[in-house]
Formats: sequence, structure tokens, C-alpha cells
Amino acid sequence: MTLEGLLAAHGGLLVDDVSEPSLRDVIGRLLSACAHAEIAVSHVRLGAVDLSAEEMQGVQMCRVLLDRLEARSFDAIDAVRTAAGSSGGLLEFIASDRVQTHSVGFGCWQPDFSIYRGIEGIGDVLLVGAHYFHEPQTLNGSAFTCIVTNAVAVSAALARFNRLWDQSHDVRAVVLAGLESHA
Repeated sequence: MTLEGLLAAHGGLLVDDVSEPSLRDVIGRLLSACAHAEIAVSHVRLGAVDLSAEEMQGVQMCRVLLDRLEARSFDAIDAVRTAAGSSGGLLEFIASDRVQTHSVGFGCWQPDFSIYRGIEGIGDVLLVGAHYFHEPQTLNGSAFTCIVTNAVAVSAALARFNRLWDQSHDVRAVVLAGLESHA
């Protein structure tokens, strides 16, 4: 069954490190189907982000909010490469006018969450919990992510994202410089 079919049938899903589809596939599918995305993550391993150009092509606007931006976020880029052997797709996407990257600089949310808006046949989708592309970095147990399609929950998360965004500052130039130095 497709992701869309699963969400329509169940109204939401719980994804962990052994689920099918994987969280990486869920995020890729949601991005490829949405018009707008808001992503709030406390820590990102940029080298692990292996989105393809096809998965990112339909996104008209993506706002990425980081708790903090650390130099070590770029370290994994040299170790973890996309199937094509480079981080070029991510660099190209972030360099486009379709992506805004901000940082709050202090802890303001727990857990990570993202909102994918304008998905045909589903509407808006909220992911709450762990966000990862490769093996999750957990100390004990599984890393869970809940996929929610409830309009009230999505609206509340979007309002929270907007409040955080208003308190944040632009770090796109720093992210681009880091990606370019490892490209």
C-alpha cells in the first residue's frame, strides 16, 4: 500500500528504526508530494541527508529551523555520501531561493517536528519525534516518529513553528559555506 493509502486508512502512523517504509523514505515521499515544508530539528547531520533532486523538485518553499548550528554538522559530509557520490543535490536545493535556513540558538522545542503542506489527497502532514535519514543516533531503545494528519494538531504545530521562526536568525550563508567547502 502507498504511504498516502496508509495515512488515509489509519489517520496516522508510528515509524521506528525497523518500519517499512523507513523514515528516510517517508520524509522523501512527503517532500516530493508537498508544496511547502517546515522542518524544526535540534541537530542535523548534513552528511546523512541524501535527498534526490526528484524528491526536492516539487517543494516551492522549505523553511528549516535548527536549534543550533554546530561545525560538526558538516563533518559527516565527507564520510556519508549520497548514492551519486556527492552532496551536490542538497547543496543545490539549499542554494535555491526555495529554502530558508534559520537557527534559534537556544533550546526551544522537544521533540523534533516537521510539517508537509499541500499534499494532494492527504492535505497537511505532521511528523513528531525522531528525524533521521540514516541509522538513528539513539542511546537506548528505538527512535519513534509519529505521522499525524489531524488538522488541529498540524495547525498547532505550524503556529509553534512560526513563533520559533520569528525568534530565529538566518544561517543560510553559513550552511551554504559549510556545504560548499565539502562539495
